[in-house]
Amino acid sequence: MKTYAHKDLRYSIPLFSWLCLLWFGSGDRFSWQETAHWFGKVFFVSMSGSQISEWIHFCFRKAGHFVCYAMLSYLCLVAIDQTWNLSRKYRPKIAALIIVCCIFFAGIDEWRQSFTIYRSSSIFDVLIDGMGIIAVQSFFSLRGSQSR
Repeated sequence: MKTYAHKDLRYSIPLFSWLCLLWFGSGDRFSWQETAHWFGKVFFVSMSGSQISEWIHFCFRKAGHFVCYAMLSYLCLVAIDQTWNLSRKYRPKIAALIIVCCIFFAGIDEWRQSFTIYRSSSIFDVLIDGMGIIAVQSFFSLRGSQSR
């Protein structure tokens, strides 16, 4: 029976830092009004009354959901992979566990937003988060199966 060597937890530091950053980002500091202000300054556009700039801002915010949770999924994979020497046969189970845990965190994070002043929760955002999570796990699962 193979035992799994425990390395160290230093690979978990980026993961927990990212979780804290996501939690902070789901507060009022990253509400639509705040990010619209930043968006207007960065891209030199007026956000008042322009449907095109509001639509682009909306797309950037949703892309942010996808990318942030894709990164969370990747950091989970790295932390688990580098902390424990798991054989390849456990990769699909680990990927499934990461998907479930990250989507659970996304749901809790969206639920938390319902308690803030300027934010609201949306199942649509959780779906976008889930797509980012699944995209990363799928990419690394396919990549791992090709290198056998």
